[in-house]
Amino acid sequence: MIEGAQVGILLRTAVYTRQGKLVREEIRPGHSFVVAFAAILNNLFSEAGQLATIQDTGNVARTLASGNQASNLRVHAAAADATFGIVLGTGTNAIAMTDYALQTPIAEGTGSGQLSHLAVAFGPIGVATTARYINLIRTFQNNSGATISPTEAALYVQSAYTGPVLGIFCAARDIISASVDAGQLLVVQYQLVFSLT
Repeated sequence: MIEGAQVGILLRTAVYTRQGKLVREEIRPGHSFVVAFAAILNNLFSEAGQLATIQDTGNVARTLASGNQASNLRVHAAAADATFGIVLGTGTNAIAMTDYALQTPIAEGTGSGQLSHLAVAFGPIGVATTARYINLIRTFQNNSGATISPTEAALYVQSAYTGPVLGIFCAARDIISASVDAGQLLVVQYQLVFSLT
């Protein structure tokens, strides 16, 4: 392992009342980049010279495309879109480098076990003396009428595969612990950290 410069993830989960009062918060390191993230970056860095075949979130093998690189690594999901961006689930499987999807995704909606997905938001690049930060944030509202307890979070990205057409791939997956009562909001923040030490 090379010492020095690092790329990592901090994962923040925070539950708020409908009025915006913080109920509980957890911030911890993520240990979650999975194989699709590396394959897509390698494809981009090589200007599609590295056409890896990886599983999409439907467990279908897709060969990354040699065109349309401008569309790769997009996470800009709109409100009510639970297919990509920051997504949640209730699975408990340990994280593995070969993970390609959430174990048990939480659907969009107001029914039993569902959450309302707001649009993914982005902050400006954060600056510290020896680090830079990219913040990806999504808010979920529990309008189901009962408590929902997400136990996994993932970062699903759009990227081009042979065609080229856009597919959805899991770039990161983490185990979390959150309990969201009826009417409460859950804010999930993936902070990508680029550090010199």
